[in-house]
Amino acid sequence: MVTAREVTNVAYALLKTSAASSLVSDAISLKFLNMAVKDVYLNSSLMVSSTTIYVTTGTYRYDLPSNFMSIAIRDEEKNDPCVYFDDGTSTHKLIYRQYPDFFPLSSTPSTPTAFTIEYITDFPYMELILESPYEETPPTYIFTEDSTDYFIVEYVPYTPQIQLLLNTVPDTDGTITIPFIPCSPILTSSSDSIPLPHALSYLLAYYMCGLYSRMAGRVILAERYFLLYEAGIKKYHRMMSAVLRKLKTPWSGGISEQAGK
Repeated sequence: MVTAREVTNVAYALLKTSAASSLVSDAISLKFLNMAVKDVYLNSSLMVSSTTIYVTTGTYRYDLPSNFMSIAIRDEEKNDPCVYFDDGTSTHKLIYRQYPDFFPLSSTPSTPTAFTIEYITDFPYMELILESPYEETPPTYIFTEDSTDYFIVEYVPYTPQIQLLLNTVPDTDGTITIPFIPCSPILTSSSDSIPLPHALSYLLAYYMCGLYSRMAGRVILAERYFLLYEAGIKKYHRMMSAVLRKLKTPWSGGISEQAGK
């Protein structure tokens, strides 16, 4: 693993600047790095947890872990979330439905065919698809349309109640095992370790450089950095074979420089 300071130094070297420069600051760099780490979590299969839901007849709501951020695996052919209901005799694929389109529930209990994810908070409704509304404590930087200026949005940290909903209401017991992406850590110090393979140091730095370039109004340069980031992160994508149902790039958190070794 690598520290926040090491990645920041790589970014500064790419930008041909230093922490003493007025063009950057360690405080902003830490916020940009948190955004980069979160993006890696969401767009790779490197950090995957798993939870098993024990389905009971007549119950269609089930709690998910509080650190749930996203469904971990998608089918590489159809890009569908890979979630299956096992009734002990056979396995049934569940189709994802966005929350507004999930209802009404079927009035006749049967084998579930669809699922959605509900976030219960005191905040106004927003379309969340498969990602948690949980936001990092540091501010998120939002850029204006022409990328020449930006403003900061402060988020109040909170942990929503997250539930999996099934449709139809199950008429039999069973289990659903869900690999999921946990919330990314919030780095608060340059000495903090980043729980990702060391080989991703440059990808994280590219992401940071892209944000700094956008902040400076250098749109073309920013796009180049993001293209470098996207090309590298494809290696760790979270698609899987529908037949094998196996992640292609898991990482156990060991000393290996890249996933899948």
